[in-house]
Amino acid sequence: MTQRRSYYNSPTRDVLILCAIYCLWCAVLYSSIGYACGTFTYTLDDAYIHAAMAKNIATYGTWGVHPDSFAGASSSPLWTLLLGSSVWLIGYHTWLQVVMNMLFGLPAIILCYKILVRVSRVTATVGTMLLLSCGSLSALSVGGMEHTMHIALCLLMIWRMLFSTTDTTRVSFVFAGDMVIAALCVAARYESIALCCVLALLAGSRMRAVAIGLGVVSALSFYGVFSMAQGGWFIPNSILVKAGADNPIMLFHTIRHNLSSVWYQAPELIGLCICAMLMVSIGVRQEEYCNRTRSLLFVSTIMAAVHCLFAKVGAGFRYEAYCITLLIIGISSFPWMKHVQTLRMNIGVTFITALRIGVVAAGVISLAMLVHRGLHIHHDTVIAATNIRNQQFVTASVLNDALSPDATCAINDIGVIASETPHPFVDIVGLGDNDVLHLKRSGRSNSATLDSLLRARNVEVIAFYEYWWRSTVRGGFIFPPAAGVQPIPERWIYCGEIRLQGTNVICGAKGVQFYATDSAMVIRLKSAVMNYGGSLLNTSRSGDP
Repeated sequence: MTQRRSYYNSPTRDVLILCAIYCLWCAVLYSSIGYACGTFTYTLDDAYIHAAMAKNIATYGTWGVHPDSFAGASSSPLWTLLLGSSVWLIGYHTWLQVVMNMLFGLPAIILCYKILVRVSRVTATVGTMLLLSCGSLSALSVGGMEHTMHIALCLLMIWRMLFSTTDTTRVSFVFAGDMVIAALCVAARYESIALCCVLALLAGSRMRAVAIGLGVVSALSFYGVFSMAQGGWFIPNSILVKAGADNPIMLFHTIRHNLSSVWYQAPELIGLCICAMLMVSIGVRQEEYCNRTRSLLFVSTIMAAVHCLFAKVGAGFRYEAYCITLLIIGISSFPWMKHVQTLRMNIGVTFITALRIGVVAAGVISLAMLVHRGLHIHHDTVIAATNIRNQQFVTASVLNDALSPDATCAINDIGVIASETPHPFVDIVGLGDNDVLHLKRSGRSNSATLDSLLRARNVEVIAFYEYWWRSTVRGGFIFPPAAGVQPIPERWIYCGEIRLQGTNVICGAKGVQFYATDSAMVIRLKSAVMNYGGSLLNTSRSGDP
C-alpha cells in the first residue's frame, strides 16, 4: 500500500501524465487538420522541402530537391538525414514527420520536467504545461519540421552542462558526450552555435569548453566539406539566402527587419526577455540564487537577445520556439514565492524592491502574453494547413494540368511542387537552385539575369508571388527596394491568379500569379487556372500581397 501511494505521488506519475497529454494534444491537432483539409496537410511548405530531399536521398542518393543535382535547401542537415534514412527504411508516409517529431517531443518534456523539478514539483508541472500549450511543442510536432528535435537537443545540452554531475573516473566519456551533443545541436539548427558558445563559457572546465568547440567545428566542417565537394557552399543555401551575411547592407536590413518583426509578431519574446533580464539583475546583486539558476537565466536571456537580432520570428511560431522554451524554463526556476513574500513584508523603497516589483509585473504581463500566444498557435495551426492545401496544392494541380511531366516551371515556394509533382523546376529564390543563389551572392540577381537563366532552362510557366518579385527579395524577407523595383520581363504573358479566400496566416502572399513564356502555353494555362477557381485578374499589381 505504501509503495502504491508513493508511486502515485512521485514525479514519474507527473511525467507520464504530461507525456500522455502531449500525445493526445498532437492526435487532436492531427485529426483536426485532416478534418479541415480532407486529408492531413503540413502547416508549412518547408516541411515538404524536407520530404522531397528525403525521397531523393532514399531513392537517388542525392542531397537536394532535384533527383539529379545537389542543393543545400535544408537548414537542418541532421533532420534531413534522419528523415531520409527513415524513408529508405520504411518508405515515405505523410504521418512520418509527425511521428518523428513526437518521438523527440517526449524527451523534451522529460528534460524540461527534470530541470524544473529541482525547484519544486508544482513548478516543474506548470512549466512543462506552459511548454506544451504556449511554447507550441504540440503545434510544432504537426508542422513536420525539425524544431521539436532542436528543442530536445538544446535541453539535453543544458541539462548536461548545468545540472548533471561529472564523473571524474570517466572524464573522457564525459568530454566525448559533450562534443557529440554539441555537434548534434548545431547539425539540428545553426542557431545552436550561439548556445554552444554561451555554455562553453559557463562550463567551468577548460576541457569541456574545448569539447563543445570541437563539436561545433566538426558539425560545421562535416556538412561544409560535403557541400563544397558537391559544388555547393560551406553553409546551407537557406541560411545564405535569409541571412544576407555576405552583404553588410543586407545584413543591416536583416537586423532592422528582425527587430521590427519581433515587436509586431512576437511581443511575448520581448516581454519574456525583459522579465529574465530583471531576474538576472536581482541574481547579480544578491547571493540567494544558486549558480545553476543564475546560469540558466543568463543562457535564456542571451539566446533570446541574439535571436531577436539575427534570426527570424513569426510564421508558424517555429523559429523562436527554442528561445521561448529556454525563457519559460529560466523564468520558472525563479524563486517567485520567496520574492513575493519579501515584497509584501518590505515597506521601504530600495533598488532591489523596485527590481522585485518590476519582476512581478513583467512576470504577470509575460504570462498573459504566453497565454495569448498559445491561443493563437492552436487557432492558426488548422488555418495554416488549410492555407497550404488551398494554395500550394492547388498550384501544383494547375501545373500538372497545364504542363507535360517533363516540362520545366519556375516557382518561389518549392516544397509541395518538389515533393508532390514530377516537374523539373527552377527555384527563383535560390533555396534549391545553386545557379540562382550564385546570381544573388554575386549581386547580379535582377529581372534580366533571372529571365536569361529561365530561358536557358526552357522554362514554360512561372508560378510565383508577383509581390515578391517586384520588391528586393532575399528568401522570405521583403526589404525596401534599395536595388530598384524589379519589373516583370516583357516576354512573360500573364495567364491568371489563384487567390486564397479568408485569413492567410502562413503563405507568403494571398495570390499566386501564373505567367507563360510561350504563346502556345497561354490557352492551356488559363484553362487550368480557371478550372481550379482562379481568376484572370491580377490583384497583386495594386500592391495587395
